Amino acid sequence: MNPELTHAFETLLRRPLTDFEPNATYALYRQDNSVTDAFFDEDLDLDLLARGEIVGQPFDGVPGLADTGFPGLWQVDLGRSVFLIEADDVPDSLWRHRRGTKVGKVLRRDPVDLSEEWVSVDLRIHTDGTLFDAMRAATWTNRAFGDGGLDPALTVEPKWERRLAAIPDPGLRDHLRELCLTAESARGAGARFLGRRHPGFPWMSAKGYRVIAAWSFGESEATSLVVQIPAKRS
Repeated sequence: MNPELTHAFETLLRRPLTDFEPNATYALYRQDNSVTDAFFDEDLDLDLLARGEIVGQPFDGVPGLADTGFPGLWQVDLGRSVFLIEADDVPDSLWRHRRGTKVGKVLRRDPVDLSEEWVSVDLRIHTDGTLFDAMRAATWTNRAFGDGGLDPALTVEPKWERRLAAIPDPGLRDHLRELCLTAESARGAGARFLGRRHPGFPWMSAKGYRVIAAWSFGESEATSLVVQIPAKRS
């Protein structure tokens, strides 16, 4: 693991990475209103969903990702993403939270136009299962940074301004500062860091998932959650 990033993540999490359960799986989930609204476009390739493919740029066959400005650094695990569909014409088996593979197989067998229906889409971002990699994906720190520089119009949450000052690299420090803005600043840029203060998506508590870190984007139009998954699940 990169020592500099390890220190940065431990600063955000307020404890060493080694303190976390070593046998658990850690994952990043993303809920984004723009993706949700467009995911079940008529051009969605249901075979990708049914097979549980991992897709990345240019997100061919998944217009909800390709056409919405979805972060290009991420790959999406369609099979382990979670969906809830509330529409009169869908089979009863989809009227609860289901993984992508199940949803894809059911809709491939019984096609339904969902382009105008209410759905919930919680995307599983592809990582290696470690907390380090989930945090790296959540913070987009799997790339090089410049010399730093945060828009002076943005305000960092004061406690995080103090804590992040311990990160020596100015590029990394300013990048993380932009992910720890005040609620007011985060409405237009960057994100607000919530730490563990997020209940998780509705289906998570029943499965024993525990929120490790959370970010809110805009006026809650998007949310990223790093979660700890019990060893018996993945």
